[in-house]
Amino acid sequence: MKPIQIVLVLLLLLISIVFLGRLRSSSRNRILIFILALTGILMVMMPDLTTTLAQFLGVGRGADLITYFSLVGIFFILLLFYSRLREMDAAITSIVRSTAIDQAKLTIELNKPGADSNASPTIDKQ
Repeated sequence: MKPIQIVLVLLLLLISIVFLGRLRSSSRNRILIFILALTGILMVMMPDLTTTLAQFLGVGRGADLITYFSLVGIFFILLLFYSRLREMDAAITSIVRSTAIDQAKLTIELNKPGADSNASPTIDKQ
């Protein structure tokens, strides 16, 4: 076993352990990380297997195949992040809109004739 293989296997194991042990994740994500880590370890330990698979798929080298799969994975992750960002943006917009409406209603109530001008404004926090 070459030194780089030892380093890569240890890094894959460390990343997997950190993800599985410290980060909250669903069972589906845990299974996916386990499969990806196992696949990564297999590819590191048996690099000729990736070359064989690459040639079967019409790609020249195993390293190229791994690069292509990595790029697809990165774009998938970027789409997931973008989707999550859009969800958070919509949630923030809804909260801000609701707060603005509540404050406007309170201001209208305080400015009505006969309203107690010494009353302190309070906003119901939901």
